[in-house]
Amino acid sequence: MNRGVLRVFFKFYPLFSLINVPLIFSFSFLFYYFHVMLLIKNLSFLYHFLFPFKLTALTNDPITC
Repeated sequence: MNRGVLRVFFKFYPLFSLINVPLIFSFSFLFYYFHVMLLIKNLSFLYHFLFPFKLTALTNDPITC
């Protein structure tokens, strides 16, 4: 590898790391948010599964009773 390339890499490496840290945090936040939304969706599904009489008022379906 060329020494000039290495010099440029080590010169701009702190800049790249400074850019990478917020990216990693934003990706982890997005993953966490997605996970929480899936958890809320699953909990609401479980709630409707445990209490189907709440769902009947919305759908007016006699089979769910």
